[in-house]
Amino acid sequence: FCYFYCVHNPYLSYILRVCQVYILRFYFVSFLWHCYLKKSMQPEAKFYKELKKNIPHILWNRLENLSLLGMPDLLGYNKKQCFFTVELKVVKSNKIKFSPHQIAWHRTHPENTFIMVKALDPCSLKTSSISMFHGSSIMALARYGMKVPACACGFPACALMFDEIGLTLENLGA
Repeated sequence: FCYFYCVHNPYLSYILRVCQVYILRFYFVSFLWHCYLKKSMQPEAKFYKELKKNIPHILWNRLENLSLLGMPDLLGYNKKQCFFTVELKVVKSNKIKFSPHQIAWHRTHPENTFIMVKALDPCSLKTSSISMFHGSSIMALARYGMKVPACACGFPACALMFDEIGLTLENLGA
């Protein structure tokens, strides 16, 4: 009955066609966005799985945030009940690319933020293929890339840094 009524009423028929066009556009744009994310985030997704496997005692939450640009990729929670964020980067050279939003995030939030970089060509580096930097050093990383000294190299050293977050003189009883 509704379809018959819409076909014979020009106004309702027009509204039905417009709605169909918008629905098709929505699904098409969603499909394209999904394909883009799948293609562009693949190395970082593999890096995340590797990180999760090598540092299992930290509770990791992957943040897929399209509304708050620059938000880091991971939210971590350690045994001292402290949160921290980690931006994951996979690089093929010494240069690390950051969006202006990522730079703004780390400049605004300099404490308990980290940038973990996996170098796909570790032969050119004198350190491990996994390097970690404090978020406060993002300007130097954007300018000098992997030439900036890392605060930790390799998964075991990174795990120790994550475990120390929240460790203060008050916690030690001093």
